[in-house]
Amino acid sequence: MKEWHKLIPPLLDLVLFLNRKNCRDDSGEKAVYDLCLKLLIQLERNYMILLLPTIVYSYFVDYSRKGGMQVRKIIKLMFFSMAVMLFLNGCSSNSANEDLFQFKDSFVGDNSAVVNITNQLHSGEHLDGVELKTKEKPYGIILNYDMEKPEQEYKETAIYNATYLFALVQNADLITFHFENQEYKVTKEKLQSWYGTDLSEFTTEEELESFVQEQLEDENKVNQFFS
Repeated sequence: MKEWHKLIPPLLDLVLFLNRKNCRDDSGEKAVYDLCLKLLIQLERNYMILLLPTIVYSYFVDYSRKGGMQVRKIIKLMFFSMAVMLFLNGCSSNSANEDLFQFKDSFVGDNSAVVNITNQLHSGEHLDGVELKTKEKPYGIILNYDMEKPEQEYKETAIYNATYLFALVQNADLITFHFENQEYKVTKEKLQSWYGTDLSEFTTEEELESFVQEQLEDENKVNQFFS
């Protein structure tokens, strides 16, 4: 939802204007139209293709010749477009928050499952590429991230994400993380030895989340893993 905070100012402007008594005359409709357009251009880029026809068409409206009736039609079209956008965003949010354990017992070769998992893990929004190593053992996953963070955060992200991948992808043996000028390799054997736990035994996301967060609270322990 953080991308939608940009919609609040133009949306408030629109609501406040619609409460004015003079919003029904032609000049009022013109102002409503302008506010709708301002609101629309703040929508997320991945849905912009649906808004493009409305926005392009609106730029060619001649208010002095076509009058208020035409503006009303465009306003209706804009509100319809916004309704579609909100619906799609709701569907996208539900998808982004789905239970990761639906992918339990996946394989490294299942590109769709691996990508879905990694997109929902830490720094998924900075994921710049996924490579799968399936030709020979050890089977591995290479994750490339485009972000600049403190080194400690890189380490915590590597442990956290590797934990989930080893718990869900049954034949994954090695996860390689590429950050900005940093590379970390995490093997399933070493991580399970560090935890003292077989990660395949976890059966719910809540259980695994609680477990890994507790381990990451000890910064010294995290640093020892990479020493």
